[in-house]
Amino acid sequence: KQESTIADCTALDNRGELTAECWIKPDSSHPEQNFRYLLSKNYGPQGWGLVMSRDYRVHGTGTLQTSRQIPLNKWTHIAYVYFNKRVKIYINGKLADTQPLGEQLRNSDLQLCVGCSSFFGEPGHQTTNFSGLMAEVRVWDKAYTEKQVRSRFRKRLTGKERHLIVYLPFDEGKGDMARNKTGKTPPLKLGRSFRADQWDPTWSKESPLKQR
Repeated sequence: KQESTIADCTALDNRGELTAECWIKPDSSHPEQNFRYLLSKNYGPQGWGLVMSRDYRVHGTGTLQTSRQIPLNKWTHIAYVYFNKRVKIYINGKLADTQPLGEQLRNSDLQLCVGCSSFFGEPGHQTTNFSGLMAEVRVWDKAYTEKQVRSRFRKRLTGKERHLIVYLPFDEGKGDMARNKTGKTPPLKLGRSFRADQWDPTWSKESPLKQR
């Protein structure tokens, strides 16, 4: 169980385009979970979300579901792209599925959640938390193409890249916060406070980028 959130701010407002991405290494703990949130800013009528189902398939806002299963205990890169009422999901830099959304994404005043959700009750709700490792969380206010996603998803960033709103490499290794390297939002709070508590995720030295 975990709770990791960035407080809502102007920088997180939807500007009509979005790319959200992360590396994940899911495990088989908590098999009772029907789905696990990866990234979300209200997965509902407003905002957006990226979810992994019980059978380890990735879902995006709306009813989009990829047919490919995400392997357990192995690093996989996931990217969610929204533009012009259409959602696309990329897995390891390749388009996995796409679907019209039917309406424009609307801004949500909820916090940005990493590995949890605000939409299903209280953030950190055990039945919807991600189980496994996560790294290199990035949110852009630009919709990128397959070629553009693939060109950089294995590369470490500086935080100064154009259109980059959130960059969380999770390289601190300790503590109860992760700094957004862009400086455009408050830090990611790990747990329910900036002090140690039972909702803190566990730091890991593993990185998908170091293996490549």
